[in-house]
Amino acid sequence: MSQRPISRLQLNTVRRTAVAACALMLGGCAVAPSVQYRKIASPGDVHATMFDSFALQQSHIRIDGGQKGKSGKLDPASLTMTSIPVEYEEFKLGVEHADAWGVRTNLNLKKFDNTDMVQEAGTEVVDNRVELITKVGGIPVKAAGFDAKGLGLSNLPMIVRPLPIMVAERIERDARSGVAVPGATIDFGALPRDAQAISALPLSGKVSAFVYAACRSATVHVSLGDAGHFTKTVKISDPRYFQLVNFPVKGKINAHSECGVSVTTDKDPGTKSGLDIAEALLTQATAIKEAIAAAKESEK
Repeated sequence: MSQRPISRLQLNTVRRTAVAACALMLGGCAVAPSVQYRKIASPGDVHATMFDSFALQQSHIRIDGGQKGKSGKLDPASLTMTSIPVEYEEFKLGVEHADAWGVRTNLNLKKFDNTDMVQEAGTEVVDNRVELITKVGGIPVKAAGFDAKGLGLSNLPMIVRPLPIMVAERIERDARSGVAVPGATIDFGALPRDAQAISALPLSGKVSAFVYAACRSATVHVSLGDAGHFTKTVKISDPRYFQLVNFPVKGKINAHSECGVSVTTDKDPGTKSGLDIAEALLTQATAIKEAIAAAKESEK
């Protein structure tokens, strides 16, 4: 009794399954969220394949509060100093899907109100590999400067903009102390060891990490004239450099209030283990072998 010949459609399905199986065996069975970043510096850089975009952040340092003490002078203890995230406007980063076969990364970017800065990045990997193998076989404030006598109530609130100061003083990776601005000095901390120059942004292939502006410390020493001094250290973003943090398979990446991010990992949503993939491939390998044998037999 002769076997029914395998159709061309069935044979193509077998071939596609074989190719997918080979790709899985060559690429390994581990799965991680993957995206591709594109630099957007002009409208022409925007592509239909981008599902979202975001801006890196820089920082402004806001000095506020301020009350007169018993002496009638500004009381240093009444001052506050806050590092405020502000959009870096030189460029944005567009995000595209860059998933492996049978895997889908769901990346949801929640942004701070009325900005393009990411407040929260939620990730989840949907792993359909076994199923597919089986199936186919800013805050508005006024900017004020220091006068020669130092900071006074008439200057508050005021903003210090670290980025143009660092650019003008050519402050790069290393720490720099005693950077003079009118009425104050700033001590800039060194960049983290894992910070990379913005020219090294991963734009040429898929990436399993979130990009954020590098963090460094800034200690501001403010002269209050006859009232003394006010000093505080804050964290600032330096968008001339960036850092990376790996996407969780399922979870969230949350931006800190001043600079940096933290990662929260949820329970694994069901990504397939190496054993799951191996069992599915073994089942399909047997089917491929039998289908090819049947095709050869029908040609006799």
